[in-house]
Amino acid sequence: MTAATALTRSELPLRSAVYALILGPLVIPQIVTALGLFLLFEPAAMLGSPIAIALGHTVPASPIAVLILIATLRGIDERLEDAAASMGAGRMTIARRITFPLAAPGMIAAAVFSFITSFDEFYISQFLSSVDTVTLPVQVYNSLTFDIDPSVTAVSAILIAFAILALGLVALVRWLGSGRQDSLLSVENTAGVATHGGDAV
Repeated sequence: MTAATALTRSELPLRSAVYALILGPLVIPQIVTALGLFLLFEPAAMLGSPIAIALGHTVPASPIAVLILIATLRGIDERLEDAAASMGAGRMTIARRITFPLAAPGMIAAAVFSFITSFDEFYISQFLSSVDTVTLPVQVYNSLTFDIDPSVTAVSAILIAFAILALGLVALVRWLGSGRQDSLLSVENTAGVATHGGDAV
């Protein structure tokens, strides 16, 4: 959220370079990223640890989250933040009372799609996992390669159902968030009309 806010709400120096750095994992092949993470964690004897796998999975998931949050913040009408600032609200208050509630649908969508990306990641899990720590994609690959296991079909059906439910949840949250912003804008427009009417009198 902080990276998306900096890219959309501030005059960040070298914004293009920062943007390219954040989106780099989407351009670099996943196997190259997995090999780099393997060379990073192997000297520290962290291969197979949940911390290494979690940190590795944040690499491909972070750009997706940042892109979704950037689109969400650009869709928020900045007049609401300006109106709060004109009434004496500080930056933290504006973020807590205006920006974060309106960006909640995008934050939920970013979390869902990041989880789906991490949940389905194979190369990083394959390079960073061990015999004692095996993720679901690696287990499915091992089952398809070395054994015929009908449970793989059940796992695939569950994953498809989970993806459908996640997309439905994201659509519902975005619909509720758009209604909240429209209601705030209608209140602001009504207040503006009342102020102009009072000045006219």
